Amino acid sequence: MSLQDSRSVTPAAIFDESQSGADARERNPLTKVVLKIFYKTLNQIVSLYRRNRYRILFAVYTFSVSWLCAAIIHWIQKDTDEPSTIFEAWFVSISCFSGCGLTLVDITQSFAPRVIMMIVAMQFGTIPLCSAFPSLFRLRSLWLIDCSEILPSDANVVRRHYKVNIVVVWVSLVYWFLIQSLSVMFLMSACQMTFWWSIFHTSSGFSQAGFPLDSRSFAIPQLIEKSQLLLLFIFLVPIPNTLFPVWQRLHVWVWSRLARIFARGDGPCC
Repeated sequence: MSLQDSRSVTPAAIFDESQSGADARERNPLTKVVLKIFYKTLNQIVSLYRRNRYRILFAVYTFSVSWLCAAIIHWIQKDTDEPSTIFEAWFVSISCFSGCGLTLVDITQSFAPRVIMMIVAMQFGTIPLCSAFPSLFRLRSLWLIDCSEILPSDANVVRRHYKVNIVVVWVSLVYWFLIQSLSVMFLMSACQMTFWWSIFHTSSGFSQAGFPLDSRSFAIPQLIEKSQLLLLFIFLVPIPNTLFPVWQRLHVWVWSRLARIFARGDGPCC
């Protein structure tokens, strides 16, 4: 260092340089701690999602589907004489989806498009249809497994689980569609009800929502006199609820027997 350079270096400059170096050394450990906490939190979130993936997907499914139906209901009603807020529409939609039967609107005075969206929300919330979604995700996960890279015993387990989940999905979808189709046809043929009345009340009963198209519900003399109609709903209401595990187990048993007979080499790892 020359004499001129040494003269240009003041004590204040030396102090500032040492202080900046100390700050850099202090910031470096702090940054490491922050990054460590961030990565640890991120790993915990990922681990939590993997352990509770189906629960999280059900929550996302519930609120996203109900919100979408609510948005459509809100859009349908915004130019009518009785517009509703998005939260009022969401309340009706989630009530239909979860089958609680609470409503803020008079269904007897509702527009047909809004009633159709209520039917859609009720259908998406039915127990048989919701029971098929976890098995669909499991099927995708099982299909991605390369059984050539695992033990033969594990490959057999994968094949078995794949076929069982196929049966569960098939049974749930067939059960959901078949029961309601038979109910609509029975109401139209044996009870002489209209198609609109039949499909709405079948959806309302099957989803446990309990919404009627008449303010008196079923307390109408013409309906009370039809014992076959009351008998149908006596079985229709508990079939997708408390009786669903019974029917599901019976159907799984039947379809598993059929799968053993007809299924040869279908699915992953084959």
